[in-house]
Amino acid sequence: MKEPLNPTKLVLPILLLAVTSCTVLGPAPNSAPRGSPPALPTAEHRLCPQPTPEIFRIDPLTTPSSELQQVIHVRIGNGERVTVTTNAGDFVAIGDFTAYSRPADITITLLASSTTLVKVTAQVRLVDAASDCPAGGYVLTTDRDRNGKPLSITQIPAQATGSSTDDQLVSITATVLSSVSTTPTLEATRPAPSEPTPPGITSTKQYVEQPVCKLVLFEQVTARATRPAVLTALPVGSCITLRYKSGEEHIAIWYPAGSTFTPTGTFYVRRGTELVTIFTKGGRLMAREFVPKTRSEDLPLTIKDGKIILTASNTAVANQFSDGKWIALVDVLARQ
Repeated sequence: MKEPLNPTKLVLPILLLAVTSCTVLGPAPNSAPRGSPPALPTAEHRLCPQPTPEIFRIDPLTTPSSELQQVIHVRIGNGERVTVTTNAGDFVAIGDFTAYSRPADITITLLASSTTLVKVTAQVRLVDAASDCPAGGYVLTTDRDRNGKPLSITQIPAQATGSSTDDQLVSITATVLSSVSTTPTLEATRPAPSEPTPPGITSTKQYVEQPVCKLVLFEQVTARATRPAVLTALPVGSCITLRYKSGEEHIAIWYPAGSTFTPTGTFYVRRGTELVTIFTKGGRLMAREFVPKTRSEDLPLTIKDGKIILTASNTAVANQFSDGKWIALVDVLARQ
């Protein structure tokens, strides 16, 4: 005898089949058709790489100083404009600056018998402006040197000396200082009325086009040779960038032995494999020479028969000439 049909057992498989059919055959809501490529980001949502910040360093300043001017060495990567703001005025350099081979060297005026406060602002050039990912176009400012020390210079009066030889050196030094040309001024303006100028001080704003100079390494200049090849090919008065082993650089003008030059506040002379620095200190011309059994020593120059002589080595480096000019007896690099 057959068992009667149970309606409950019949309905349950039908419901399960309906649910399975909807799950397998029904399209998932909001799903893309198979094989469709993923959506590409638009230009507005494109991510640009973060550029590396440019190097911005100020070389240590010389303080105290008996000079009335000082060169501020600003190392700025991809720089186009550097402003040195002081309580004696603003000084601006415009050019193509780098952190190593072409720093911005800006001559500023110091407040006599006082302290000059310095702040440096550098404009980084905007590059790839037409692309989707431009870089640069920002300003950096500091009032500290690369060692973290405040940027300030205290000017002190030069001390007079007494002997006849010293008198000659003081006279020569005064001639050197008076012949140092200031940085060429392309535009000069007085400070705004909101920035009063101390009595007796004239503030100027200077715009300077920096020269493109040939890079010369210190080890090339001091090579054991009559004159290194890198210098032999240069005409008299060429601008060079002298780079030391430490990475420090200075702009100088090349005067080979036998040429006539106007001495600046600081210049270098080649003596064998040495590069001797001649500078002014306390109103006198001094030379930083290597002395046996010591590292180095600052010694005053001597004068004999119209010749300028290094004291420690007794080497004649120049003959006095007329109108403040000298005749180089050795190769000379006049620092700017």
